Amino acid sequence: MIERSDERRELRRVLAAGVKLLTIGTIYEGGEWDAAGNVLTPPVAVPGWHVNLRLERPLTAGEAAAQGSIVVAPEPGSPYRVWA
Repeated sequence: MIERSDERRELRRVLAAGVKLLTIGTIYEGGEWDAAGNVLTPPVAVPGWHVNLRLERPLTAGEAAAQGSIVVAPEPGSPYRVWA
């Protein structure tokens, strides 16, 4: 993210060139429904707020360190959502 002034000279955060961000939000797991679509067992929210980040370059060592444990590695075998 970078900060830029808009037409009213207010600072706004925008994505830098070469950065793509897909907001997923809350992910739910599990749940059970009957044939009519009624919830028998509600799904459970996975802790956290989820996003996908794609860069046109590798992360620098400093960027990777700043990400810490929020980067999922290795990638999940059955991801919730993928890039097209």
